[in-house]
Amino acid sequence: MGHWFAALRIACLLNYGLGARHIVFRYKRMLNKENIIFVLGVILLIVVLIIFQLFVFSKGFYSISADEAGHTLEGFWWFKGQNNIYSVWLPFQKILYGISFHIHYNLFSVPRILSSIFGILTLLSLIFLTKELFQNKIVSVLSGFLASIFYGLVIFSVIPLSEIYFFFFVIASLALLFHWIRTKREFSLWAGIIFSSVGTTTRYEAWIFSFLVFVVITIKIYSINKTLKNHIFRIIGMMILLFSFPLYWIYLSFIVTIQPTGFIEVVVERYNPGGLLTEIRNNVLYQFITINTSCLNILGLITIIFYYKKDSSIKTYAFLFLSTLLVVGIVTFFSKAMPSHNSWRLATIWSILFIPFTAQWLYILLSDERKYFKFNSIVFFIILTLFFYNQTLHYIKESYMNKEDIIIGEYLNNKLSYMNPSSKIFIERDKWRYSSLLITSQIPDRFITDKELFNNSILTSSKDLLIELKRYNIEYLIFRTNGQLIKYFESLQKVRKFENWTIYKFH
Repeated sequence: MGHWFAALRIACLLNYGLGARHIVFRYKRMLNKENIIFVLGVILLIVVLIIFQLFVFSKGFYSISADEAGHTLEGFWWFKGQNNIYSVWLPFQKILYGISFHIHYNLFSVPRILSSIFGILTLLSLIFLTKELFQNKIVSVLSGFLASIFYGLVIFSVIPLSEIYFFFFVIASLALLFHWIRTKREFSLWAGIIFSSVGTTTRYEAWIFSFLVFVVITIKIYSINKTLKNHIFRIIGMMILLFSFPLYWIYLSFIVTIQPTGFIEVVVERYNPGGLLTEIRNNVLYQFITINTSCLNILGLITIIFYYKKDSSIKTYAFLFLSTLLVVGIVTFFSKAMPSHNSWRLATIWSILFIPFTAQWLYILLSDERKYFKFNSIVFFIILTLFFYNQTLHYIKESYMNKEDIIIGEYLNNKLSYMNPSSKIFIERDKWRYSSLLITSQIPDRFITDKELFNNSILTSSKDLLIELKRYNIEYLIFRTNGQLIKYFESLQKVRKFENWTIYKFH
């Protein structure tokens, strides 16, 4: 829009008979001023996102599940050189954590700092993507503002899960893809392919994005040249970059599980199926509609309908958007390879990718010159902002890891510094709640759980338990305050009791 205003001003200058040299100078100055305002706007959006990150963190929101601790522990064992590349999760996050722990060792803060950094990079990528789609800096800033307060970006910028890395690589690759479509610059094409390729190491959904990105690029090449023969080496190169890691992972799956789709079976085993209605509610399609309807982001659909036939880039984007959403929705529904908790996580990437269309629709409303209409559009902008903000508040109501876990972790870390390096701390598992203490204590390899200690055997007496504790050189014991094992140790010295955990000294 700024370029149109600049062109109008140039026309006025010509009308007054000013020289071409002076006109070019004035035009460049206008463009420089516009670029400076845009850059300042982007910096302000980064500040807004950081403020929201700090706000969410200050509310005591540290995690939504035990997965955050699980990913951090994988990174810790990779840092220690005691972890294989193949596991239930793709390896990008644990390798990144492992490298980062060599730079600065803190199992609680480092993963969250990395999430914050990639959250900022994701915001910048979305602004870039919006600019490529609509060629409008105002729409790009509006899109960035909505994203900076959107639950999907704010929450995953705070907690250490794989989603934020997935978001960044997918959105950045799409932005570069559409830059290539618009400019035909070869660098943008290959940069986008590399980003998409790295994205395949973050989450399995990225495999589907990569495949469909390859399809779109192939179609675009064919539509320009009406033949693929002259581009066969180019296409093979793209295939190697995009599909090497997924094929390598399938190979590892076969080696470890004796079946190429073993990685899917591991995910399916963790899913607790309910009835048909539960499975529908957990599906990514249902979650996408629910999430975006509740925050009014669904209004971006108006933009897609309006621009679909008018703009080939929007048509391509709509194809990628809908095809990936449908494929993931259908595959996860029939394979049961869905998250075992917080099913809204899976729909978040498409919710973020929908924001540029809501921003464009909002821009159309705000740019209307009619006073009454303009006033109503500003009111609606405020309402939309509140809906986005309230949705974020909704998702941060409860944190899996709490402040007590941090306090206990610091307390244990202090105790560990005075302990014999060969001694251990016994901790009751209580499903996965114990994993938070392993992270906050900073020394997870000094802990041993009841599963490791008793090898799933059934305890028959406290005598058997004491024998095992001595054999493993246990010095402290931590139990859930209302747990099952605490009854065996009531005669021991109680060191400290917290709301959820009680610590005993074992002599």
